Order: sequence, then structure tokens, then C-alpha cells
Amino acid sequence: MSVSTSHSQKNLLIIVTVLVWVAAIATSAGKFKLAAKGPITIELATRPTSVKITINGEKQFDGMYVETPKQMKIAGGINRIKISREGYISNLFTVDAVSGETVNMNEVVLQKNPELLFQPLEVAHDEQGEPIYISVANGLMAGETPMLTEDAIRGSTYIVTAYPAWPARDPNVRCRIKMPGNEDENDVQDTAKMSPYRVTIKRSRRAPQQLVFKGCDKLKQK
Repeated sequence: MSVSTSHSQKNLLIIVTVLVWVAAIATSAGKFKLAAKGPITIELATRPTSVKITINGEKQFDGMYVETPKQMKIAGGINRIKISREGYISNLFTVDAVSGETVNMNEVVLQKNPELLFQPLEVAHDEQGEPIYISVANGLMAGETPMLTEDAIRGSTYIVTAYPAWPARDPNVRCRIKMPGNEDENDVQDTAKMSPYRVTIKRSRRAPQQLVFKGCDKLKQK
């Protein structure tokens, strides 16, 4: 009888020990999961500096271009981060980090798509006018005139948004740029040898907030 009781006690002790270990492992796993899902910091710097960012298939910053260097707080764990820019080959990274970690992505370089033909695009204001704040294609190129980019793609269409009341950004006016096509088989592949496609913006003398465009089709105010 005493032998049976001793055997039962031993079995009970084994069961209790196993349950304690299972509980400890589950608790540790839960804590690790919480740590993984806590925020991590991404330090991002790219070339070119204006890019679009997608995380786990979701567009960030409303799908608009953002300027880097950029610091972002995202959930820990495994994240797939896509860095893209029109006319460039996108870079895709897999980041695995737990809460509190900082991931340095300070040397992300995008390469131009070799299958595309580029032409410089210049947006300027008349020589006697004040600078005008503009954004091309939701931030592909943004800042005060005059501006020059070599990233415009031949045959593509771009929307220029101008803010005559910058920095209030109100009101704003837009125009549509249609870059020359590639009909000529002798088109030069070297962007540096192409003359820029030029758009000029000036303020109306009659209405200072009214902008006059030359080189693109003016669109209705947003």
C-alpha cells in the first residue's frame, strides 16, 4: 500500500514538473512574441533621396514620395520593406528585429532601369518672379523653382502641382507634362547629352495668386 502511494506521488510530482515547464515555456514564448511585435526603429537613407516605401505590402505615407534620411517606427518581428522610385529598380529587404532594436538602412542605392530612356526635366519661374514651390508626381521632385531632374522618363506623363501661397499650400494649381516620346530611333541614350524639357511658371501681373504655365497643359485646381 505504501509502495503504491509512493509511486502515485512520484507520478504526480512528474506531472506537476512538466506542467510548470510547459507554463514557463509558454510564458517565455508569449513574452518573446510581445517583444517581437513591439516597435523597432528603422534608420533609412537612400540614393536618390526621394523614394516610396512599402511595408508588408502596405504603402506608407499615403503612397507619396518621402525624403530621406528618414526615421520610422514599425512593429517588430519579420517585416518586408520595399524601397522604390519611378524609373528605378526597386530594392526589397527582409528585416527581423525585436522591440527596441534599431535597424540601420543607411546605404540603400537604387539603380536606374536600363530599359528606360530618360531626359532632363526643368521647372523654372520667369527671371523677374519669386520662386514657386512645386511637386512633380507626388514628390518625385519637390522644392522651390528653379528645379532640374534627370529622372523624367521619355514618353511619360507627369502632374506638376504648384503652390503660389507656399508654405500654406493654398491655393494650388496643376498642369500636365507630356514628355517627348521615343519615336526617333536615333535618340541618344546618354541623358547628359539631351537638352532639358522646360516648363516655365510665372505669376500673373493682374492676379498675383494666378499662375501662368508654359510647356504644360494647365488643369483645374484640386
